[in-house]
Amino acid sequence: MNQQVNSIILGAGSAQRMGQTKQLLTLRDKVLLHHVIDQVRQVNFEKINTVIGHDANEIQRIIRINDSRFHWITNNAYKKGISTSLKKGLQYCSKHPHHIMVFLGDMPFIKQSTIRYIMNEGLYTAKGMYEPFVIRPMYKRQIGHPVFFGYIYPHFFDQLEGDVGAKAIVNNMKHVKTLPINDEGIIWDIDTPEAYAIANKRMT
Repeated sequence: MNQQVNSIILGAGSAQRMGQTKQLLTLRDKVLLHHVIDQVRQVNFEKINTVIGHDANEIQRIIRINDSRFHWITNNAYKKGISTSLKKGLQYCSKHPHHIMVFLGDMPFIKQSTIRYIMNEGLYTAKGMYEPFVIRPMYKRQIGHPVFFGYIYPHFFDQLEGDVGAKAIVNNMKHVKTLPINDEGIIWDIDTPEAYAIANKRMT
């Protein structure tokens, strides 16, 4: 039974509330999306699939990753919403039932220990579970990311439409676990100029 975990980083959006390409906002020594990728790379994922769309060429020009597990995936339909990126990312994962963790490309403050903790909890759950399940991290009663999906199949996200994440699917799943996490980073996304200003202060 496959116990490898794929990761999908969602970074295709146009960030209208930010007013500029937030994936390329500079935080200390590198851009925002690069921070997220580097955090994920420190963990033992089988694949790291990063879905981009808005300013895809510029993102690939600026962010250079030397890691055989890493793959850029361009979603030309990104304007139709985040659901299209979930579907696109899953297409490039293994074709058999497998495990994935879904990250957002604007959340650079998640601790590596948190990522490993969620992964290990997912793999432990998978030992006694042979049908789809979800593990969602929670900080102070707020659900965050990354989310672990266990034993999912190639067309798992096909029913999603528009600018919605996997919540519609999760709400109808039989096995959903909430995992308390003492890490504010799982709920801290950077999607406004105000959030970016705070993040810059934290990085210095």
